[in-house]
Order: sequence, then C-alpha cells, then structure tokens
Amino acid sequence: MIFSKSTFKDTRYDAISIGCDDLCQAKIYMDSCHIFNTGRYGFENYLDGSETYVTNCEFRGSGQENIILTRLYYTDKYSKLHIENNIFGSVENGGVGVLLDASHTVVRNNVFYGIEGESEYWGENSFALSDKGSDTLLIEGNSFGFNGEEKSPNKHGDLLLMSETELRYWLDRGYDYVRDPKITIRNNTFLQSSPKAIRIDSTRLNISISENLFLETKDSAICNVKPLSVPVIMNVSKQGDDIVVVGKVDSMATIELFYTSGAPQTAEAFLGRVETDSDGGFSFSIPVENVKDKGGSLCFTATATYPCRATSNLSEVYCATFNDSKIAENVSSKIIVLTPNPVSSYLKTGIAEDVSYQIYSVDGCLVMSGRTAGGTIEVSHLLQGIYWLRLIDGKEVKVAKFIKESTMN
Repeated sequence: MIFSKSTFKDTRYDAISIGCDDLCQAKIYMDSCHIFNTGRYGFENYLDGSETYVTNCEFRGSGQENIILTRLYYTDKYSKLHIENNIFGSVENGGVGVLLDASHTVVRNNVFYGIEGESEYWGENSFALSDKGSDTLLIEGNSFGFNGEEKSPNKHGDLLLMSETELRYWLDRGYDYVRDPKITIRNNTFLQSSPKAIRIDSTRLNISISENLFLETKDSAICNVKPLSVPVIMNVSKQGDDIVVVGKVDSMATIELFYTSGAPQTAEAFLGRVETDSDGGFSFSIPVENVKDKGGSLCFTATATYPCRATSNLSEVYCATFNDSKIAENVSSKIIVLTPNPVSSYLKTGIAEDVSYQIYSVDGCLVMSGRTAGGTIEVSHLLQGIYWLRLIDGKEVKVAKFIKESTMN
C-alpha cells in the first residue's frame, strides 16, 4: 500500500486509518505527504506483523496524535517501523505527538516542534514523541523544539519512553516480550525542553544515551519518573544449610540484599544480588555460614535497582529467630555512623579510607556521586530534606540515611 505526494486537510476524523489483525503482514509506504488539521489522528495503523515507512512528510495540527503506529495484539509476528525526515507539529497549529510501538523502530532526522496540544490517549502528557515499548528502538539525529531558525518548544516534553505500558497484557496472553529492549538515543538536539527533554517511565530499558545536545533546558534534561518501588521481604526461613529470603516488588528490578543490625539506616553487609521474575518476586538462598548472628536473630533489608534509575529506599527490616548452633557469630562489618546528622555542610562517614559514594533523594533520584575525602563529603549545596547515602568499597555496599538542613543554620 503506497501513499505518495498526497494532501489531507481538515478531515473530520482520521486522515488515514489502517487496521490489521494478528495475521497482517502488509507493507505500507507513505512518502512526501501533507496532513493538516485532522479531527483525530493524522495516520493510525495497528501494525502487528506489518512494515510501515513514513518519510518526507509534514503533519500539523492533528486533534489527537499526529501519528499512532502500534502493535495491537502483540503476536510473534515481526513488525517494522521507520519514521524518517518528517516534520511534526507547527507554531501555527499546535497539535499533539507521535505514539509508536513495534518490534523494530527507527526514528531518524525528524523535526518535532510547537507540539502543545493535549492527547485523549495521554491527557496533558502529550510528549512530542512517545514510544510505548518497541523491542529495538533507534532515535537518531532528530530536532526537538525548533525548525531551522524558528524556536518553538514542545509544551509537555520531548521524548517519553515506556516499556511496560502493556506488559501485563502481553504476559497474560503468552507474548514472549523482550526483557531488555535495546534503546539507542544519539545525536539528537533538544531545545528549551519543558519540563523534560527525555522522560523514562520504565524499569527494564537497556538504554544508551550519547552525543545528544541539550540547549536551554528549563528542567532536568533526563529523568526517569516511574515511581520507585520499595521491596517487601515477606518471609525468611531455614531450609537445610541455607537461609532463604523471599520477597516482592511491584516491578521487574534487580534486588540487592543486605544483612542489617535491625535499623533501616544501618545495612551492614552486602549479601547478594538477584533479578526479580515477571511478577516482581525474588528469592535468595544464602548459606548459613555466610549469615551468622548471636542469639539466632537474623535481620535483612533490600533495595530495588532499575536500569537507568537510582536505587529505591531500603525495605523495612525483616528479622527472624533461629535456634541453630550453626548461627553463632556476628557478621563482621562496620556500621556507618554519620556525623553530624542533621548536617548543613560537611558529612563525616566515620570511615577513614576514601571510598566511592552515591547520594539519592527520597524519591530515588541520584543527586551526587564521587569519592569521599578523608571520610568526609561536602553536601552544602544540597536542598533541605532526607537523603540516602551509599558507600561502595569493592563488593561491599553500606547504606545510611541523613537529614540535610539549611546551610544558614
């Protein structure tokens, strides 16, 4: 199916709408077309098993998405999508964004500017470009927020990446989804992005962001705003010569388990790392010899770490008591004692040797990283609030919580 050098203007509903069932294997080409002021979508296509190419076209002022090209049934049919050398949105007509999802997607050398409308699908979060979970995605050489010398930022943000929007839907229907979709974002230019240039609402992206140019960004250039999940340890039991720790988190993630003395801010020894299953469940098996505590009381805490994300808050401490002669010693490690706490300028870790550190806000965003200097970290420029400090010394990770107060105090 070929659309070439065609103009669609002031259509009451969609300019072009194509539906495919799960056996569709069509090839669709749209080249050098102009689609202006459509009532809903400029180009709508559910492309399970099909290939779609949109090149050298201009879309302006669509009532909903300029383009919505997504899988509908998520079958094992391969779908291919190329969006290249197009112009989306305009100063005159506003419009909303582009919504994509395919097995293989390329978005290259397009212009996204002046996109400021509200989408029925997303409400006000109508980013210029949204990908709903393409298995392989290349976003390269695009311009966001301007067309030539003409500046016109995209009102609600430039690029929104999601890989779990339909995940439960896929799993329930037996779809063999790609656990680590390969996402590459390179050589793009983002101008006056507001509020975000790149927003990532996902926990399973294998993403590479390189050689992009961020100009006059009004807020953070890159942010993953998916709510961080705090893992829950549900059960600790002894099975043979192992201690088994079972828990759950609401998203797929990497779980790190720590032995603790019982307080959330004093995780003492890093015990291991494991991937959750598709439902967020996790299970550790730890030899009893590796976890020893006087009195037979064992306490654990965990964090959930997401690709391209910071680490979530520590879970609540889970303690279990065992009457077993093999549990006879304390785990040998240093407890972090931060002073002063609250702190206004310089935070002392109590560890003389210099180690790597990361500081996270309570919502999981990485705000500082580096190496300690004489066991001290300058935090005077941090805003007031509660933060988590992670000290990394080889394979050992120590976690502590501190309060940052005003430097004027």
